[in-house]
Amino acid sequence: MKILNVLRREVRYARAAFHFDKRLLPPPDFEKKLIGQLRQHFKNLPPSLPSPSWASFARELKELVLTSDPRAFLRWKVIQNTMFMVNPPYIAALLQELHSSEGWLTLWHDALKESPFGFPSPSPLLPESSGNLIVHAFHLLQLHNATRLNFDQLKLVIEFGGGYGSMCRLFRQLGFKGAYVIYDLPEFSYLQEFYLQGLGLPVARLIDQDLKAGYNYLVTDTARLKQVSPKPGSSSLFVATFSLSESPDQLRQDILSLMQDCHYYLFAYQSKFDEVDNIAFFEEYAQKMSDVRWMHRVCDLFEGHYLLGKRPSDIGRAK
Repeated sequence: MKILNVLRREVRYARAAFHFDKRLLPPPDFEKKLIGQLRQHFKNLPPSLPSPSWASFARELKELVLTSDPRAFLRWKVIQNTMFMVNPPYIAALLQELHSSEGWLTLWHDALKESPFGFPSPSPLLPESSGNLIVHAFHLLQLHNATRLNFDQLKLVIEFGGGYGSMCRLFRQLGFKGAYVIYDLPEFSYLQEFYLQGLGLPVARLIDQDLKAGYNYLVTDTARLKQVSPKPGSSSLFVATFSLSESPDQLRQDILSLMQDCHYYLFAYQSKFDEVDNIAFFEEYAQKMSDVRWMHRVCDLFEGHYLLGKRPSDIGRAK
């Protein structure tokens, strides 16, 4: 019955998502429950925020969650300014690289089909997708090209700073069947829960439990994250795209110490953030992790850098 409800909702949204006019049909019971849960979470959030800019963002997000229809949250300016890239000018070049890759038809083409849940703005270049999803796929293409990783052979993915859950969904679209863990701030974590459950994906909070394949786990503190720190030799991947590079130094160190035994690494970062030299930071990190084969790449299409890592072995390697 749950799957049937999701399919019905997908059809209903598909008729309107890419022709959004700020009017939505009344939510069915399943969506009413999700909206109620999201609003209750935000009502109970304590006002403990790390910076004035984040405080302003959180206040605006909370007001929108409580007063607007969150089924259209991807149209909110506060979301589009922080975690959903509508159509940046470099999208055409990113899409061209994806289209020219050897896995376009077998891997990326179908994975780039956007879900209408949240009412994402479509890409003019690929209307069934979005600019945001194309950017995420481009990040994963860099990792795939550098390591020949087969995403469906991974057992565990841990993402630091998961936005609203789009990267998690993309991994599922690419055939990943293992456990997916997202570490984030509570506001983002509740938004991820709303989005992923709205897609019909299984979501759980990390308590004292073993990870189950196919589940998506949400965690907001390092003590919980420590429970699932990858073991040496595990087929695991750590992902942090423009997230760890925007974090305070102590949090960076805490997270990286827990992720030191991952098999694969994907970092995307800007040169500087709040006067922190990220290039120097990630170069130093790579030198300390000398048992990992690292590849540094500069992306000329946008102002970004990649640090891609793989421990020597055949885990998840494409044939």
